[in-house]
Amino acid sequence: MSNINELIYLMDEAFTNGLKFELPVNGTSMLPLLHTGDFVLLEDIKVAKLKKRDVVLYQRTNGQYVLHRIYKKRGETCTMLGDNQLRKELINEKLIVAKMVEYSHNQQKVTTKDIKYRLYSFIWCIYPLRYIILKVKWKLLKRNIK
Repeated sequence: MSNINELIYLMDEAFTNGLKFELPVNGTSMLPLLHTGDFVLLEDIKVAKLKKRDVVLYQRTNGQYVLHRIYKKRGETCTMLGDNQLRKELINEKLIVAKMVEYSHNQQKVTTKDIKYRLYSFIWCIYPLRYIILKVKWKLLKRNIK
């Protein structure tokens, strides 16, 4: 598979030509929604309006590309949070390069306009609920490992 910089170059080319870009998912920070091996369809942020609960691809100041959800948005400041995380990250929206408009899991495509996806996004952005669910999940996983 290509490295991320090659994929970003191809994504930029697609966006320049008015196209969307499909990117493979790698990592666990967006579980339970996105798994390694899933694909996300990304749209150029020049044509997408960013809002709370959007899943976006951004580049951290250390150069790492991350796919996380906008938990809060105030002006140009976005509070980012992976679905499988509790630690929030503040970024400037200028670091965002693309917005997810669809994802594929187990060869099923789901758009971000789908009612089930929108309900999941709404519920998962209720931080106290997320906190309880993740803490219980992690405790159970830890117990099963021992």
